[in-house]
Amino acid sequence: MKSSTTITIRVAQLADAHRIAEVHVASWQTAYRGILPDKMLDNLSVENRQENWQTWLVQTKGHVLVLEVAGQVQGFVMFGATRDKDVNRQEVGEIYAIYLHPDSWGHGYGRALVEATKEMLHQNGFSELLLWVLEGNEPAKRFYERVGFKADGVTKVEFEPDGTELFECRYRQPIRMTH
Repeated sequence: MKSSTTITIRVAQLADAHRIAEVHVASWQTAYRGILPDKMLDNLSVENRQENWQTWLVQTKGHVLVLEVAGQVQGFVMFGATRDKDVNRQEVGEIYAIYLHPDSWGHGYGRALVEATKEMLHQNGFSELLLWVLEGNEPAKRFYERVGFKADGVTKVEFEPDGTELFECRYRQPIRMTH
């Protein structure tokens, strides 16, 4: 990690919903600018996303971890068993969402969240991890490759509530814990 700042990764609490929403919106508006329509990104609302997160944190069938830097949530990861039907759901975990506030990019925090995810999935008997990345998001693809993911050639199209098409490709990696 480049930064000497103390980080904490912990299970998200309902009280974290507002800050998770702020991170989520800021990250989308920065990372997806030029990939997704400006109108869609400009219309993202922290309040709406906070309502979503309050629901997800109560009802989630997966796990949500937050990463704190100096006591403030700067990132999160949501994960659990894969939703994909073409792989073994008992053995393959999935990162549903992983985002850092743009001010926290490039400090090793994303890697720390991926490692914490792999550790929890490994403890729960999973042997592989996958995630989906937007087709045009080259910085994210480079990051995922640096932390051990490889594209497996599978693609899909998802639709946002406003009808925006999200072209995504799947990345996978085995979970091998070294400690």
